[in-house]
Amino acid sequence: MNRQTRQQGFTLVELLVVIGIIAILIAILLPTLSNARRQAKTVQCASSLRQFGIANNMYASEQKGWCVPIKTAAGTNGNPSFYGTLTYIPWYMNTVMRKHLMMPVPPITQTGAAGAYSTNDWVENWPKGLLCPEGIVSQELKKGTITHSYGWNRVTLGYIGDQAHTRTLSQAFNAGLYVKLSQVKNSAEKMQAVDGNWFYLDGPTANTPADWRTKWNIYGDREPNGSNPPIMVEYRHKQGANVLFYDGHVTWMDKRDIFTQDEQFNTKLWNILPGF
Repeated sequence: MNRQTRQQGFTLVELLVVIGIIAILIAILLPTLSNARRQAKTVQCASSLRQFGIANNMYASEQKGWCVPIKTAAGTNGNPSFYGTLTYIPWYMNTVMRKHLMMPVPPITQTGAAGAYSTNDWVENWPKGLLCPEGIVSQELKKGTITHSYGWNRVTLGYIGDQAHTRTLSQAFNAGLYVKLSQVKNSAEKMQAVDGNWFYLDGPTANTPADWRTKWNIYGDREPNGSNPPIMVEYRHKQGANVLFYDGHVTWMDKRDIFTQDEQFNTKLWNILPGF
């Protein structure tokens, strides 16, 4: 019996071989599992962005073809105590769009002076289903802040009615950032929103947020202890970003296609209005 028991056991060498095989399998599988998790988050992010595209299309169908404004003109906000401390209405405060996204209007918190609504009340407390799951600042540090998940493309907006393009960027910004779907030619090629850390993003300015060499590659997605990165496109997903187009579809794009390696922003993607 003792001899038979010894023959059925494992030797130390055999145990070490088995352990080694298991370690090799784990080493092979872990990167695959990690990549699968990252891919799942990219898909979740695309789903979130797609909801904004649906909300925009619903808004446009109700508002005679006008898209959700990225911002209204400065000074047109008739009730700043309701909308916050701003003198204009950004897209995240747009009451019609918020209702289409099942967001509360007014917001659930009221933290402004004398019991008024602050801007933070509008940008915070967005549900995880409308945030980028890889937006660490938005998800973990900023109470579900939507403006640290997605930014809307403002390039060439604000120039409507200014055919000579004589306005400065500041003047164009203050003129309001809005457009009709019919004014967006080749809407399947024009960016409406993208992973970012501010409510609007530029492409062609000298300090362009899309330039991954001077922005994302240096700062990444971080904002701990008051260390604020500059306004930028956030290439969170495999060194790329999810892009919402004006026709409502969402796709992942490599950072080198959003801002090309020859130091140029992709005009076909960024320029919303024709003629620029």
